[in-house]
Amino acid sequence: MQAYRVTTADGIDAIEQVVMDTPTPASDEILVKMKACSLNYRDMLITMGAYVRNDVRPIVPLSDGAGEVVRVGSEVAIFNLLRIQGIYVGSTAMLEQLVSTMEAHQIHPEIDKSFPFSKAIDAYHWMAQAKHFGKIVIESEG
Repeated sequence: MQAYRVTTADGIDAIEQVVMDTPTPASDEILVKMKACSLNYRDMLITMGAYVRNDVRPIVPLSDGAGEVVRVGSEVAIFNLLRIQGIYVGSTAMLEQLVSTMEAHQIHPEIDKSFPFSKAIDAYHWMAQAKHFGKIVIESEG
């Protein structure tokens, strides 16, 4: 499996592309095959060791993505029935109101620039310039 990770707190230039064995999820974990991801400022902070909440090395500097659940730990049976999409930030009624408003006013997420997975480090450099408006997306190439 292809991945990007950091082993030091030396910033974006310390991100390395590596080939790793596909992990096997523990009994309370799931394995997600990423299809696309979106960079957040927190991801850049992780490369600099400035996000101490999860400053464990090596680490994949990524916190926002979408993908397919491909393996499920033995204690996580509920994921066999669900499609995980997004995060929980409010009630179902609030989400329905948000979706309705976005559809009614034709509001769409703003994507500043997309990068293929092979150019993910370029996406971090693009973010570091702080000239973007909208999301910076990294897309799967396979």
